[in-house]
Amino acid sequence: MIDYFFKLCNDKQIIQYMEDPLHFNDIIGWNKLLTKFKDSKVKIGSRRVYSTLEKAKKNCETYS
Repeated sequence: MIDYFFKLCNDKQIIQYMEDPLHFNDIIGWNKLLTKFKDSKVKIGSRRVYSTLEKAKKNCETYS
């Protein structure tokens, strides 16, 4: 799924933002997704993953 999103965003230059591309509990998937898109111009967002400061801190520690 992550490779599909990456290819889609590279093929369709108009895509600049993705909201909630993965399930919010898929921490491993989010880690892979953010790593894959690290140098991309596409912004990734999730209001459930980052909706509170506590969630953001927890997920940042997990992604590190």
